[in-house]
Amino acid sequence: MKPLDVIAKHKQELYKSYFLVAILSVGLSLIANAVSNYFDDYRLYVLIGGFILVLIIIIDSIIKFYKSKSFVIETNSVLVLDKKGDIIHIPFFRFHNEIEDTLNSVFAENKAFRKMWNQSFCKESECKDPNNMPIADKKKTRERPRIKIVKIDESEMKKDTKGFPLVTEAIEYIFLDWLSKKLETYFDDDIRKNLLVLNRNNIPQILLDNRIIDIISKPYEEREQFVDEIDGKTDEDIYFMNSKSGVIFSKFELILPPKSVMEKRDNSLIIKNRNFNISMSSSFTGINAVTPHKFEKTYLGKDPFTINTYKVNIKLEVNLNPLFFLFWRDWKYLRWIDIIADEFTYFFSFDEFVEKIGYNQTLTNLLVLHNMQNKKQ
Repeated sequence: MKPLDVIAKHKQELYKSYFLVAILSVGLSLIANAVSNYFDDYRLYVLIGGFILVLIIIIDSIIKFYKSKSFVIETNSVLVLDKKGDIIHIPFFRFHNEIEDTLNSVFAENKAFRKMWNQSFCKESECKDPNNMPIADKKKTRERPRIKIVKIDESEMKKDTKGFPLVTEAIEYIFLDWLSKKLETYFDDDIRKNLLVLNRNNIPQILLDNRIIDIISKPYEEREQFVDEIDGKTDEDIYFMNSKSGVIFSKFELILPPKSVMEKRDNSLIIKNRNFNISMSSSFTGINAVTPHKFEKTYLGKDPFTINTYKVNIKLEVNLNPLFFLFWRDWKYLRWIDIIADEFTYFFSFDEFVEKIGYNQTLTNLLVLHNMQNKKQ
C-alpha cells in the first residue's frame, strides 16, 4: 500500500470529475437559459437552484476525497522461545532476529531485565537441564503426554507478565531504527539541510522512558561493556558498535520533515506534522500463534513440543491532511511515507516472511518427492 499514490490517484479523479462537471454545467446552463425565458418571473430562483446543485456536487466530491485520508496497515508477527525463555533464531526473518539481538544485548547488560523475562517466559520445571535431572524425573518426562490442553482463566493470564512490556519496548526501538535507516536512505544531503534531526539529546523524555531505547542508545563511554573497546580518545562518530559480550550500542538519530514532532500516546509512537500523522502501535498479550505445518521441525530444526510461539500484533496508521494534498504539488518531503507504508508489512509480517521464503511451496515439493521415493522402493 502506498498512501500518497492512492491519494494522488483520487486527486486526479477529482480534478477529472470537476472538468466533466464543468462541461456538463455549461451544457445545462444553455438549456436552463432557454427554459428560463419562459419563466422570467422565476429567473432568480432558477439561478439559486443551479448554484445549490453545483455546490452539492462539489461538496460530495470533496467529502469522498477527504475519506481517503486514513490508511491502516495491521500485521501479525511471532516471538519464538524455547522452554528456558531463550529466543530462537529464525533464519532470514530480520524483524524476529533483531528482537533476538536487541533483547539479548539488554539481558547481557542488565541481569534484572533477564530475571523479569524469566519470570514471564521460563517456568522452573521447564528450565531444568535434562542432563542434570534425576533418573526418576527423566522417566516422568518421557512418560508425559505429548498433547496437553489446559484452560487458563483471566487471573492466571495476568500472572508473571513483567517481561511482556520488554517485547513492545523492543518493537518500538526496532521500528524507530528501521524508520531511521529508511529516511536516511531517502533524503539526500541537499534536502537534509532543511530537515529536523532528532537524537538522544532532543527526543521527548517519554521515548527515553522506553528502557530498551535508553539502554542501547546510552553513550558507550558511560557503559562498562565498552570500556576496553575504545583505546584512548577518538574523533570517530560511531553509529553502531557491538561488544565482545554481545552488548549493542546504537546512536539514536531520526530524520524528519521540518516542523515535525514525535510523541507517545498510550501504546502508540506518533510522528506529527501539519500535513500528516503516522502512528505505530504493538500489542503482546502472551497468546500463542499458529505457524505453518511442521515449520518448527523442518525450518527451525526444533521439536515443536520444546518451544513456545507467541503472537505479536503490530499496526501502522497513516493520516494525511487532504487539503494539503489537494492543492499542493511539492511532495518531496513526504514521498517517504509511501516507502514506509509499502515496506512495513514486508519487514514485520510473519506471513509475508513465510510467503517470501516460499515455505509452503518447498514443503509441498518435499512431500511429493518423498512420496515418489517411497513408490520406487
